[in-house]
Parts: sequence; structure tokens; C-alpha cells
Amino acid sequence: MDNGSIDKVLDEIERKAGMEFEFLLSTGAEFYSTAELLELRGRCKEQQLIFAQLHRVNLLLGASSPVWVAVGFVCGMLGWQTAATISLFLFPFMFLLFVGGSLFLHVRFKGKAYLQEVGRIIECELAWRQDELARKKM
Repeated sequence: MDNGSIDKVLDEIERKAGMEFEFLLSTGAEFYSTAELLELRGRCKEQQLIFAQLHRVNLLLGASSPVWVAVGFVCGMLGWQTAATISLFLFPFMFLLFVGGSLFLHVRFKGKAYLQEVGRIIECELAWRQDELARKKM
């Protein structure tokens, strides 16, 4: 199996996981077995972790863009024209990376609130099932 087909398989798995989250939100968690909910909870937590890490990097890119303007002005005042030019070029580059990263996060993960809502639904259903099991044992 070549790398292209492996990438296609992985993309298909990620797409189906996203569809499972959509299906869960549209129908409810009561239609899933406990094992499936536990698996979905694990996937959801994994997606939340990946989102948090990528979001942190994206925010650092966005926050660094105005710093490059200040560095460019300081370098210009010191007479370092090449460094000033490079620094001023980095401002729009970092800003565009930030905007592109934000769009990617929105398309890929549908935002932090979406993942939190999926996780909340799964946790509530698992807690309800645990309480029902405890009541039946009494």
C-alpha cells in the first residue's frame, strides 16, 4: 500500500469520525451503545487536545504579527535596513498565517464550542447510564 492510499484511508476515517459527531448531535446519544460512547468520548477528547494545541500555535502566530512591525521600526531607526525590511515583511506573512490557521481550525474542528458540546452530550449520557445502573443494583 503506497502513502497516497494510506493518506486517503486516514482522511476517510477522520471524515467518518466527524460525521459520527454530527449524527450524535442530530439524533442524541441514547442510540449508541456504551462501548461506542466510550470510543466517541476518547475521539472527542483527542480532537479537543489537537484543537487546543493548534489553537495555541495559531494565537502565537497572530500575536507575533504586530511585534514584527515594532521590530521593523526599531531596526529601521538603528539603520539596519535589511533587517527592517525582513521584519516588516514578516508582519503580513504572520497575519495571513493566523487568518489561514483560523479558517483551518474552523473548517477542520468546527470550533471549540462544537467539540465541547459533543463531549458534554456524551458525558451526560454516560453519567445517566451509570446512575441507572446504580439504581437497578439497589
